[in-house]
This record gives sequence, C-alpha cells and structure tokens, in this order.
Amino acid sequence: MDTCGQEKYRSLTKSYLKNVDGILFVFSLNDKDSFDNIIEWMNLYKSNNKKSVPQILLGNKCDLKSEIEENLINEFAKNNGIKFIKTSAKNKTNINESIDELGKILYSKYKPSDNKKQDFILSYKEEKHHHRCFLCTNSL
Repeated sequence: MDTCGQEKYRSLTKSYLKNVDGILFVFSLNDKDSFDNIIEWMNLYKSNNKKSVPQILLGNKCDLKSEIEENLINEFAKNNGIKFIKTSAKNKTNINESIDELGKILYSKYKPSDNKKQDFILSYKEEKHHHRCFLCTNSL
C-alpha cells in the first residue's frame, strides 16, 4: 500500500501493517528528508506488528544526483539488518529485481510450512508481466 507518507492515511496504514508478509521501505535518494522518515516508518511497523517479516530498503531515483552519502545508507541498512537496493522507477532500474528479491525471501520463508502462501508467490512469478503487488494484499 502506498500512502505517499501522508499523515491523513496514518490510521489506514496501521491496519495494513498488521497483516503484511514483507515490506519494501522506499525513499528518494535526492531527498534527505525521505530517508530520515524511514526510521519513523520502521517504528510504525514495529509498534503495530509483533512478527518479524522480510524487509528491503529501496533508494529510488538513482538516475539523479544523490543527496545522501551511500556509506550512510549502507550503515543504516547494516544496523537494521535490511538489504539495500538502488532503484529508478523512471528508468525501471532494479524495480523487477527488488520485487523478485523479496519474492525469493518470502518463498524460502514459507516453502516448508505454508502451501497457500507458497502457491501465491509462485503464481506471482508466473505472471511476471502483470507486475501485481503481492505485498499489499490482505487475502493471504
């Protein structure tokens, strides 16, 4: 679910966070404030969810000059145990790869124990051209 960080959707965001299986935290590489807000989003997730789920940090707009030092981002990712991937929605850089990476993590997590979720992840891989966001659904 993308609420663009708008405060008016905060209560709606909380209800979605209770049932997620994976999270993509996205910030803009050319906007330091958006990076600083990632901590707030992580805390919001942690305060509304007791289970730990796979998470990936996406630095979007890698096609533009970055305002954030890469070593700062890498250190943040390392300290939070989260993988970091640079993306560009404009140029389609690492968009599919980041979704596939999260899908692989989810597949390995549910492979032995939850056939329903495993089948859903496999169906996503087979429908690669549809770019359906399986991270935002509550149907699992």
